[in-house]
Amino acid sequence: MLSPRSSSLPQFGIIPDGVASDARPRTRVTTKRLGPLEADPSAGGRRPKGVHARFANSWCMAPPMPASPIRILWLDDPKARDPALVGGKAAALARLRSRYPVPPGFVVPWTAFGSDGRVPVDPVIDAYRRLHAESVAVRSSAVDEDGREASFAGQHTTVLHVRDAAALVEAVRSCRESGRSEAALAYRRHLGVADEDPARVAVLVQTMVRADAAAIGFSRAPAAFGHDVMLINAGFGLGDSLASGRVTPDVYAVRRQDLGLLRRELADKTLMTVMTQDGVRDVPVPERLRRRPSLDDEQIRELARLMRDLETEWNFPVDVEVAWDGDGLHLLQCRPVTAV
Repeated sequence: MLSPRSSSLPQFGIIPDGVASDARPRTRVTTKRLGPLEADPSAGGRRPKGVHARFANSWCMAPPMPASPIRILWLDDPKARDPALVGGKAAALARLRSRYPVPPGFVVPWTAFGSDGRVPVDPVIDAYRRLHAESVAVRSSAVDEDGREASFAGQHTTVLHVRDAAALVEAVRSCRESGRSEAALAYRRHLGVADEDPARVAVLVQTMVRADAAAIGFSRAPAAFGHDVMLINAGFGLGDSLASGRVTPDVYAVRRQDLGLLRRELADKTLMTVMTQDGVRDVPVPERLRRRPSLDDEQIRELARLMRDLETEWNFPVDVEVAWDGDGLHLLQCRPVTAV
């Protein structure tokens, strides 16, 4: 079976301008989605297995930031594990980063924004330069999202493949302000939490993964798939088109006990999201790849094992988002499975 990492398949990195596409570069608003443990890199300098070599220098503890009344928290900082400060999404990744392949990055706590929502420009740009990333993914992380009662999936903004300081500041502003969008406010009313402060949105900035394939996994599949089954949806390129539902994914059902593959449904994957010179863009999947598996058996087992480990550690079913580049798997999000 061919995999996205096989020499027979293209590596979906940055594509040049002029490639045919029906879509323009886009700011993503996410929508609801159907490793072995290694030594703490801050203690021994080792990085989790499968981390791309270009991340190597960032897996160690980031240098301390200069004293400042405005805090920028690196994911390695224990304070970044507090969801009341950095939101559920960022706090979960901060707790996992020392043991799992979470891309390096930092968080702008919701308390760091001015009373008028002003972005702390200088600290953000300084942290961005210290990250030494070719490009970054910028995502909102609300205090009350990614919890066991509500996910807030699809209510806040994500901006992918940000490549300069000015664009980063604008992306941080956009993510923070998405907490006050009509969709987010309506979702709060639906949950009965309309009185909560919608301004409590932190912003997560991480090194961008140049993905060849991406997947969304549930450590507990719907009952229709049978008892004790894990479910994986996957596609080529970045996970943007997958998470938003713009592409029909391949579906893999995995038996939890021994990680045996129970079902493989290959979709006609007509498009994928890739990085371009000026953002991200949907492009057609080459005809010869449309019905090829987006994941090979090794990648399926790797993700299934990761989900099983995370569920065991957290003691509840998890919903994860991952991506593979040429060097391995990267954990981009982990949250409780919720019916909301």
